[in-house]
Amino acid sequence: MQLGIIGSSGLVGQELAKLCPSSCRLIQRVKKEDLEGLDVAFFCATNEVSKTWIPIALEMGIFVIDSSSYFRDKKGIPLIIPEINGHLLDKNTRLVSSPNCTATVMLMALYPIYKAFGIEKVVASTYQAASGAGKNGLMALETEETLSPFPYPLQKNLFLHESPKDQLGYSEEENKVIFEISKILHSNFPVEIRSVRVPVERCHSVSLFITLEKEGSKEEIDLLLSNMQGLKIDPSPCPLLAKNSYMVWTTPARMDRFNKKSLSLFVVADQLLKGAALNAYQIYEKMKENQLFIRQ
Repeated sequence: MQLGIIGSSGLVGQELAKLCPSSCRLIQRVKKEDLEGLDVAFFCATNEVSKTWIPIALEMGIFVIDSSSYFRDKKGIPLIIPEINGHLLDKNTRLVSSPNCTATVMLMALYPIYKAFGIEKVVASTYQAASGAGKNGLMALETEETLSPFPYPLQKNLFLHESPKDQLGYSEEENKVIFEISKILHSNFPVEIRSVRVPVERCHSVSLFITLEKEGSKEEIDLLLSNMQGLKIDPSPCPLLAKNSYMVWTTPARMDRFNKKSLSLFVVADQLLKGAALNAYQIYEKMKENQLFIRQ
């Protein structure tokens, strides 16, 4: 099976290339002839590239796994985290969207709790690394004398997420997370979120305050977290621990001393891996395992 990575020179594309077989075709600037002969194409480029080239790839009979945000909110396009909703992939699947990195990190911890007890509300603060803004983001962390994608210096600083705000003051990043959690879980519990850019090389961190629909004990919740595939409990997870790790790291549950239906978690993961490249590759592995790559 011939694989190809469109956007192979970007941070996500580079990580994906490490996961794929050595025969994988690395494509930096896509042309139609680059797509010929591909069975599966991973798109790790901009929304504009996905908008322009994915319909062409689909017409050529190529299966597409897209890491951009362009198709995530489109009706009928599955938004997949394999450990959570990989069962939605079937023989008719031709295009799959991989979710926003922050939403993926959050959902790996939220899903087992939601499934067992239901969730009434989530309040989240995210601490997002420089690498979330690509190579220019990393350069801005290393030196201020560069073309920075950020509105403020990142060195020795932090600030609210830089994308445009809506009328209520939510950034595009925050709205993506809210929408994608709802789409993946098929639920409409409220998510209140603040996204903060921090001077960390890679790995996003999220502080979660969760109110349950049904009361659960610390022991029950910690057991659920420990049994969740791809999730690992640590008393004090941090970006240096999570860097280059395939796991999502979470604290044990800290139960609210005032409300028996509330708890908090602190979750950390390498957003270039499980938040992006690894999740996309796991989608491919899931489809391959279930023999879903059938040309129509």
